[in-house]
Amino acid sequence: MEDNKSDNLKILARCISDIEAELIVRLLEENEIESFVETNIPHSVWPVSADALVIVRETDYNQARQILKENIENQNIIEEDNDTNNIFEKEGD
Repeated sequence: MEDNKSDNLKILARCISDIEAELIVRLLEENEIESFVETNIPHSVWPVSADALVIVRETDYNQARQILKENIENQNIIEEDNDTNNIFEKEGD
């Protein structure tokens, strides 16, 4: 008998838009983790926040969470570098 635990699903992220959720799905796909977006409300009718869920298998959850965390940290570093460069450019003028 096969172990069905790998089919258990878990919410990885609640997103404010489909676009944000799809970016996370692509990031996970690049790291060979299968995921999908689930929404219950048609966005064209009810534009609400936190209604796009990124779902992963329970067995992939910890790795997916780590990948997402590292990506967010890297984005913060890039934004800080961009802010620093902007300050230096202004001082040099």
